[in-house]
Amino acid sequence: MKLLHAKYLSTREQLDTKCKQTEILDAANFDLEQELTSQRRDNEKNQQRIKELLDLCEKTRKQYADIELEYATFRAKQFSSYFISKQTKSSHQTPALSTSISNKRQRSNSISLISMRNSNPLLSSSVSSNLFDGSSVSLFQSHLSKLKSRIKSLTTECGKLND
Repeated sequence: MKLLHAKYLSTREQLDTKCKQTEILDAANFDLEQELTSQRRDNEKNQQRIKELLDLCEKTRKQYADIELEYATFRAKQFSSYFISKQTKSSHQTPALSTSISNKRQRSNSISLISMRNSNPLLSSSVSSNLFDGSSVSLFQSHLSKLKSRIKSLTTECGKLND
């Protein structure tokens, strides 16, 4: 009987120890599940933020391409209107015989302007700034201010997303 009672007590102690270990493991498991749930929520928030940033990046890319295209179109119009106005002025001021020479000279000048612009970026800014009269400059400045405001709005939107 004493042997059975000793075995009973030993088994009971082992069972109590295993119950305590199970409780400790359950508590640790509960903590880990809460941490995992929190990490999943954070991960979902981060994925949403990444998606918003990618959308903003794509929107910015599209607007940049639009701005670049508008600027190229604007510059081409300004450049062509400059040479058209120069040609009409020179044809009114020169006799009919010298017009062909003047046109050839203008073509060679435009080629040299283009080659100068391609070869030296510092010269291109100074040459292109002298190509337009006062009204063209104000038109260009207003167009540039519109582009700047679009860039500022994109920067503001990006800043809001980053906050």
